[in-house]
Amino acid sequence: MQIVQTIGLPVTANEYTSNTALRTTYEFAYADSIGQVENGQVKSSTKVTSAPTTRRSIQVAFTAKITDDQAAADTAKSQATQLSPTGFAAAFNRAITTLNNTGNITAVNASGITVAAPNVTTTGGPTPTPTPTPTPTPTPTPTPTPTTSPTAALPSVAPATAKVKSSVTYGISASSYTGHTKLSYDLGYCIWSGICDSTTNSPWSGNSDPVGTVSGRRSVKIDYVTEVARARLSDVIAAANSGTKEDLVAKINAVIASVYPNSTIPAANVTNIVALTVEVVASSSGTQSGYSTMTQTVSFTPAVDYNNATTALAYDKGYARFLGIYSTDKVYVTGTSVTGYQTSRRAALSITWISQINCDGFSAAYATASSSGNSAALQAAIQAVITAEYAAVGTASVPSWPMTALTYSNHCSSDDGLSGADIAGIVVGSVVGALLIVGVIWYVATSSNAAPKPEPAMSPSKVTESVARTSERGFTDIGRECC
Repeated sequence: MQIVQTIGLPVTANEYTSNTALRTTYEFAYADSIGQVENGQVKSSTKVTSAPTTRRSIQVAFTAKITDDQAAADTAKSQATQLSPTGFAAAFNRAITTLNNTGNITAVNASGITVAAPNVTTTGGPTPTPTPTPTPTPTPTPTPTPTTSPTAALPSVAPATAKVKSSVTYGISASSYTGHTKLSYDLGYCIWSGICDSTTNSPWSGNSDPVGTVSGRRSVKIDYVTEVARARLSDVIAAANSGTKEDLVAKINAVIASVYPNSTIPAANVTNIVALTVEVVASSSGTQSGYSTMTQTVSFTPAVDYNNATTALAYDKGYARFLGIYSTDKVYVTGTSVTGYQTSRRAALSITWISQINCDGFSAAYATASSSGNSAALQAAIQAVITAEYAAVGTASVPSWPMTALTYSNHCSSDDGLSGADIAGIVVGSVVGALLIVGVIWYVATSSNAAPKPEPAMSPSKVTESVARTSERGFTDIGRECC
C-alpha cells in the first residue's frame, strides 16, 4: 500500500532540501504520525520519502510505502486519514528527541502546519518469475466459457462528515446579532471549537462553516450546527473538552481586533455554553441492493482511546466480528464494512458504528445487535481481535447500549432478500394454485360418483333438481341424487 499526503511546514524549500537532519526528522515524524514507528525505529515494512511541492510557503508530499504487513497498512491508512496539525507537530517534536537532534532543530507548534487528506493506493507485490513450461501438444480449441467480471467495490455508507451541535448564549440583544457582529462571533466560535483554522480564518479541510440560529429573545442563544470531517472530529471534541467561556470570549475579541479593527462591534460576553453533541447518519446513496445499513451507538467503561488509530481498528473489527461479518481469518465478508465515530464529548465514552451488511447475514446481525444482553459477547469479540491482531491495546472496555441506540435502513426484505414484486408474484401464484387444487378436487369428486353402469337417462327436470340440491347442500352432497 502507498500513502501520499501533503503537509504544509514552517520552513523554506531551501532549508528542507539542504538540511538532511531536518528532512530526516520530518520523515521520521510522518512515519510516527501514521503509526509506523516501533521501539524508536521506523518499521522494516515501511519506507517514507518526501519532496517539496512548492517553494515559498512550503508544501511537502510525504510518501509512505508499506509492504507485507496488512495490519500496519490498516493502521497507517486510518491514522493518515485522521492526522491533524496538532498531531503532526507533536510527532515532529518527539522525533527531535528520538533522533537526538535537540540542539540542532527547533520544536514547532500546530499553527504553522497544514495537513491535506491522504491519497491511498493499493499496490500489488512483485510479479513472480514465470516457470518455463514445455510446449503442449496441440488440442482442439474448446468453446470459451464466459467469465464473470469481478464485483466492483461498493460505495461506502459511512458519511465523510458528522453533524456537531452546540449552543452558546451571548450577552447581547437578538437585534445586535447581525452583520459584522454575527460574522465575528461565529468566526470566533469556529476557531475556538477547532472547526476553523486561526491563520486562514476558514474551516479546516472537510469542515463546513457553523450555521447559527437564534433561539433566545433577551440574551441571544445561538444554536450552532456544523458538518465536521471524520478525520477532524477528534480535534473538535478535544477543543470542546478544554475550551471555556473565557477562551471563547478571547477568540471572538481577537477576531474583532484583527478582522474588524475599526468597527463598533460590542466586545464578547459569553454567559453559557451547552456541551456539544455529535450525530452520525448513514449515507443512503451508498447503500446497494442486496445490502442493508445498521447504525448503533455503544457506551464503554472505562472510556476507549478511540483517537488512537490502532485502538480504533481493534474496536471496529471487534464490533464487526460481533455482528458476524469479520472472520477469524482477519477479513470482512465481501461487501460488508464497519466505520466508527467517537460521538461523546469526553473521551470515547460512546462510539457510533455504521455497518453495511449483506442480506444473508442481516437478520442474524440485527438480532445480535438488538439484544442488550449481548454486551459480554461484544466485549469478547473485541478482545479476540485485540489478542489476535493488536495486543498493545490491552483489555477491552465493558460495553453497554440502550435499544434506542440502534437504527437501520432495510434494503433487504424480511423474506431473505425478496423484492416487493417477487413477494407479490408468490402471493398471486399461491392463490391461483389453491383455486386449481379446489377445482381438481371437485372434478375428481363428481367423476368418482358418476354412474358405473348404464342406467336410464334422467329427464331434464331431474337433472335440474339434482344441480339445485347440490348447490344447497354444498360439495359434500355432490352425486347423492343419482345413487
